[in-house]
Amino acid sequence: MTAQGMKNIHVTGVDNIDISLNEGEILGIAGVAGNGQTYLADLFAGMITPDSGQIVLEGKTLERVTPSAMIDKGIGRIPQDRNTTGLIGDMTIQENMVLEKYSQKTYSTYGLLRFKEIQRRALELIERFDIRCPGPSGTARQLSGGYIQKLILARVLTENPKIILACQPTWGLDVGAATFVHNQLLDATKRGAAVLLISEDLDELMSIADRIHVMYHGRLTPAVNPKDTDIASFGLAMSGHTDCVLTRSEERPMEVVQ
Repeated sequence: MTAQGMKNIHVTGVDNIDISLNEGEILGIAGVAGNGQTYLADLFAGMITPDSGQIVLEGKTLERVTPSAMIDKGIGRIPQDRNTTGLIGDMTIQENMVLEKYSQKTYSTYGLLRFKEIQRRALELIERFDIRCPGPSGTARQLSGGYIQKLILARVLTENPKIILACQPTWGLDVGAATFVHNQLLDATKRGAAVLLISEDLDELMSIADRIHVMYHGRLTPAVNPKDTDIASFGLAMSGHTDCVLTRSEERPMEVVQ
């Protein structure tokens, strides 16, 4: 297994963060909103740079932390606010499909977009992910919340990311759409991806996460296998009684190449 995660990360909003991500695993982050989850997500997305500590991917410490660098390193991002940071509503569905990859030779030549190839790709993903829409040239804001999330999933998962950062991925979705999201994340782990699932929904975490941290006031409890404790203990830990999460799961030590 290749070591990846965070070691001794400090930045405004979080303190002394240690996270180890394993291939084929969903690592859950539970917590009430406002306890540092947004900062944690922004760190993994490259939106903010840690004041100290290390972000480690494939066993090596990242020297440069930016959104484009994290994408290039194989991190797929499913943001919390799908409408404002997940897509650009006034752009077309097909443009949003390649939003993070438009500079690739497949989609552009000498700075000019290859619209036929972009449209071909969009039609393929619309059918594969069952995105109900007027067509690839329709604007993204015409989609309902569930289909916006499917668009984001299509864009992220078809790139076979090594790490998937999923922030509140089922918030506001109906049961059917939420189940679809869960199945897509589980399928990604079968292909070897590591998923960092940040959620306030304990039922969601208990049902699909392999290990769970609780985040409170910017700090993480040790990761716990949900089979080794109960939902009430996690709930108490989320309210500040962090000693209620009793059983620490076995974690693989992370070896770092400088």
